[in-house]
Amino acid sequence: MQKPVVVDMFMPAYRHLHEVVEEGRLGRLILGDACVKWYRPPTYYASAAWRGTWELDGGGALINQSIHMVDLLQWIMGPVEAVSAFTDTLAHEGLEVEDTAVAVLRFRSGALGTIEAGTSVYPGFPRRLEIHGERGSVLIEGDRIRAWEAPSTSEEERQRIATLVGPPAESGVADPRLATFVDHQAQLEDFLLAIEHGREPLVDGEEGRKSLEIVLAVYQSARAQRIIPLPLGGESGSARVV
Repeated sequence: MQKPVVVDMFMPAYRHLHEVVEEGRLGRLILGDACVKWYRPPTYYASAAWRGTWELDGGGALINQSIHMVDLLQWIMGPVEAVSAFTDTLAHEGLEVEDTAVAVLRFRSGALGTIEAGTSVYPGFPRRLEIHGERGSVLIEGDRIRAWEAPSTSEEERQRIATLVGPPAESGVADPRLATFVDHQAQLEDFLLAIEHGREPLVDGEEGRKSLEIVLAVYQSARAQRIIPLPLGGESGSARVV
């Protein structure tokens, strides 16, 4: 079983979805979609010299704003086998990196998926994760369950799901200052407790690099205009943009 996802492991809606998928209650996975359609005004990128640069930001909307959803997608859907993608700068004149990205994924299981990422979508909308299996589908929007269609769901579980349902949180869709820090705080607390008690943290570097490798594959695919197989760099999985 994979370790919990970076940061978002502390969000109960995603944890419960992961449990259900691991137990096979959605059946064979068919399609998984991660969507982060946010907005950042020109003043955001002008506010600091490092923003929107390849050297210091590492990329744009995909690696900065959307990597947690990429992480969630691979945590729930499993390892990615291949990526085909396009990226562009469509709403921020003179920006060095992408403000819009789309990618199609093939997972090792045979399932397909998509990633949509942007800081170009005005006025910004809550991030969304959709997971579709042969026996059910789940939609999480703004970190809250918006749809749960799984015939195997018991009445007890429906009561638990009801506590995770609600209006989507905007959480930084147009202003990063409004983003929640609670989950980052929980991860840092776990890391400090791991040091204090001499144990492994719930999330280590090997887990964190999985989403990074997918993002780098998206960038490679967009630049080379071809399908990029994973792992990058052969069996060693070396993640390097070329």
